[in-house]
Amino acid sequence: MSVEMDKKRFGFAATARTFGYALGVIVRRQPLYLCFLLGAGLCKGLQPFIAVLLPKLVLEELSGAKDPARLLMLVLTAAGLSGLLYWLGGLLELRRDRENEKFDKLIERLLAQKTLTMDFPHLENPEVLTLIQQYRQGRMTNGGLSGAFGWALTSALPSLITMAGMAYLVLQLNVWVQLSILLTTTATLWTLYVSMDANNQMMLSCGDANRISSYFVSVTSDFANAKDLRLYQGEKLISSRIRGTVEDMFRAQSKGYRICTQCNVARAMLLQLQMVGIYAALTVQAVRNGMSVADYVMYTAAAVSFTNALITAAVAAVNFYGAIRLVNPLSEYMHLPAVLKQGAEPVPARQMEDALVFENVSFTYPRADAPVLRHLNLTLKKGERLAVVGENGAGKTTMIKLMLRLYDPDEGRILLNGRNVTTMTLDEYLEQFAVVFQDFKLLAFSVRENLCADEECERQRLDAVLKKLGLDETLSQYERGEDTSVYKLFDEKGVEFSGGERQKMAIARALYKDSPIVIMDEPTAALDPIAEEEIYRHMGGLVQGKTAVFISHRLSSCKFCDRVAVFENGRVTQCGPHEQLVHQDGLYRRMFEAQAQYYV
Repeated sequence: MSVEMDKKRFGFAATARTFGYALGVIVRRQPLYLCFLLGAGLCKGLQPFIAVLLPKLVLEELSGAKDPARLLMLVLTAAGLSGLLYWLGGLLELRRDRENEKFDKLIERLLAQKTLTMDFPHLENPEVLTLIQQYRQGRMTNGGLSGAFGWALTSALPSLITMAGMAYLVLQLNVWVQLSILLTTTATLWTLYVSMDANNQMMLSCGDANRISSYFVSVTSDFANAKDLRLYQGEKLISSRIRGTVEDMFRAQSKGYRICTQCNVARAMLLQLQMVGIYAALTVQAVRNGMSVADYVMYTAAAVSFTNALITAAVAAVNFYGAIRLVNPLSEYMHLPAVLKQGAEPVPARQMEDALVFENVSFTYPRADAPVLRHLNLTLKKGERLAVVGENGAGKTTMIKLMLRLYDPDEGRILLNGRNVTTMTLDEYLEQFAVVFQDFKLLAFSVRENLCADEECERQRLDAVLKKLGLDETLSQYERGEDTSVYKLFDEKGVEFSGGERQKMAIARALYKDSPIVIMDEPTAALDPIAEEEIYRHMGGLVQGKTAVFISHRLSSCKFCDRVAVFENGRVTQCGPHEQLVHQDGLYRRMFEAQAQYYV
């Protein structure tokens, strides 16, 4: 990522945009949070006024009438007001903290929702992955948006209220007191800025290292990798890479830590110097101009309260700005634009009327040099079973991605029932497809929830699908049947189903959706030969009345298909029934004979 990109991403304009986004979320979704923030800040900001005014009033009474009743009334009134402010402030802070936790969860929920609904090309873009990694790092450093509003802004509001009130008294002091406050506060703010900038540079310099480190953590914590890591002694290689990554992070952070430490020391010295300056200037003013003890105590307390409030507000403002700035990638991530064309034409629900046609389609992946598909022409007829075969990298899976509108073609067009698919409503268009990907995923939910993709399901349809694939017998072995949890991640009674059983569940999920077009990418890769033969033998019944596309390296699957499309270098070079292609010179015959020799 370029330095210019980082400067823009973490600049003032981007920070203001992030603040606006966060404030908009609060106003729209959690207005009470803002009320509790302001209320708690007001209560805390008024408390120093009692500490400043009470000593003056008490000293004036002691040097004057010395009325015990009046003295008692002053003390009780101050104690009552102070207690009321502490009590009310405490209640508001408690509610504020609860709302702050809700705000944090709300931001994470909105982030997850964005990730689940954004256009697929973003999810394969390294720059987008860097955005989310930078946000996670910033959130871990300063608590993210909830940390900014919950701590930094909470500290700033009371200080601003105190500072505004004390400013009236400070402005009555001589210019030397004001100059002392101004100079030392300015120097303190400069150390804060330098420290914040050093902290930000540390975060940016560690971005790549953190992403690599996160990858190693995911690899070592994923049980699926345990066998390979042990059998091939992968721990040595991973430990070496982790050490190297940690050393890179320490080198990148050492300069920043040194600068931050120096700034902290300088800030502590400036605060002490400021206190000495205030007392010295006020003492000189009291000696030269005459000042009562009561006024001296009040003005001293006011000056100290003002400077403390100013520095606290400045520190909070800098920390608030820094915390918002560190999570600027969140705002950029949440505002990523759509990259796929958004159509508005309705699509008949679960109905394929004619054919799906690839018309002169070419496609190159973003940041890739060579096209994956080159002027592809292919027609998938209604009710047809089409096998798609070819060598690795020939464009088979890419063709499926374009069919599912995970990407849009660079050239040409894809037509469904004679209409360009980019003009159709995307959600309705996707309802036409049920897919079993080669790298399918099941979630740590119940079998029923995985198959129905919902907490509710149509009972008869689910039972029919389970019976077709023999999963009814598999699930009958378990006490909870279809409510058995997949994996043990959240349920100790969950089941680690075999690869073949999970693949059957993936097929069952596609069949349950009951879409007119079924796509299966290596649907039997994890099945044993007997189970595979059983699936293929009943495949006609499984996809009866539907249009089906099968991608497989096992050419035995082509026999029950109506046509076979052979992909080479992003094009269809052969297309026809199995019996025809197997007798033609070409890639299909060579692939078939290469596999057949091991079975003859």
